Amino acid sequence: MGDAVAGKSHGNRAVDARPAADRRTAGIAPSDVSFQVSYQLRDRVWDDLLASIPGSHFEQTSGWGAVKASYGWQVFRILASAGERLVGGVQVLVRRLGRLGRIGYVARGPMVLPGYGGVEKSLAAEISRIAHKESWLYCVFDYPYESYALAADMAADGYFPHPAAIPPSGLLSATSIVDLGPCIEDVLARMSRNARRNIQRAAAGGMSVVEGGPEDLPRFRDLMAATCVRRQSAPTPPQRDYFQRLWSELGDRGWVRLFVVKSGSEVVSALFAFTISDTVRLWKSGWSGAHADKHPNHLMFWESIRWAKARGFSKVDLVWIDTEDAKRVARGESAREGFRDGTTYFKLGFGGALCFPPPVQSRFFHPLCRAAFRVGGARVLASSSFQRMLSRYWSQATRQ
Repeated sequence: MGDAVAGKSHGNRAVDARPAADRRTAGIAPSDVSFQVSYQLRDRVWDDLLASIPGSHFEQTSGWGAVKASYGWQVFRILASAGERLVGGVQVLVRRLGRLGRIGYVARGPMVLPGYGGVEKSLAAEISRIAHKESWLYCVFDYPYESYALAADMAADGYFPHPAAIPPSGLLSATSIVDLGPCIEDVLARMSRNARRNIQRAAAGGMSVVEGGPEDLPRFRDLMAATCVRRQSAPTPPQRDYFQRLWSELGDRGWVRLFVVKSGSEVVSALFAFTISDTVRLWKSGWSGAHADKHPNHLMFWESIRWAKARGFSKVDLVWIDTEDAKRVARGESAREGFRDGTTYFKLGFGGALCFPPPVQSRFFHPLCRAAFRVGGARVLASSSFQRMLSRYWSQATRQ
């Protein structure tokens, strides 16, 4: 967001993401809970459950799994039922890394209904059992935002901080959450003075925000690519048809939205969002770089927040804040000159609370991997030759 402007500290605060009434690892799994492995690619019943769980994440939907399957991932779910009632589950992605073997990846799961917290740990244990039985190289857990107790249990079970040298990498470890509980005027008042001023400038400068559709996705992808060129980075996800596939899988449920900024008929910026359960997550954005003096991106984010509030969502997740920048803000160090990422001031300007999800964790399951790690594997993981080899396999896998 290149049009971010420095301003006064606006009170961004670090928060424990666990809702007071929904600490999901509290409680014990009832004795009548049973578990079943499902390889059904699309599962509306599972998706309906996710829609009913506060804070559930798009990466656990069967539609997300179907998109990943189209790029070579194997997808399965472990479903937990109490009697006839589905009470929780977890979607798992499995990928072969060339000749090395298979890895497992859990993105923002498990997910369980409030009151069934003990099921969360049981689901994680089922994944570990399968990983051990099938001798996966390793399994990665990227936990739901509030699952701190589960992460602690997993650490006691042999999981360790996920090494940056092995894929998947670049996973979210800090974000900002805008609470939509107050009236919209109070939501606006919590924003920084610069953000409010830039929103006014955008509106006065003839910028407007409309909802886009699948026909606008190619233009959005071009805008995202243009943004990456300015930042000297590669677009993620790399596949050009990724957003079309997401729309095809999730659009019929209204779980994906595209917010488009226009100046007259010119499309200037666009923002791709997920709208599942009680949360709108502003996932990816793109900007042509034009009309910087009119601050189109401030208007785009603000209008998406207003859209979410008007439709009864309880929060907006800005999805990513640079981790080191977020830590500085949490310590009270908010000088713009010290931030590593240019988007930090922009996103913090919307008055959200900093959120640090549980750190990503991994565990080796293949006997050779476990043995190697015990006798110096950390040094191997840090070696440039090992990182190049894994990077090559991962690049080939994710670009299919």
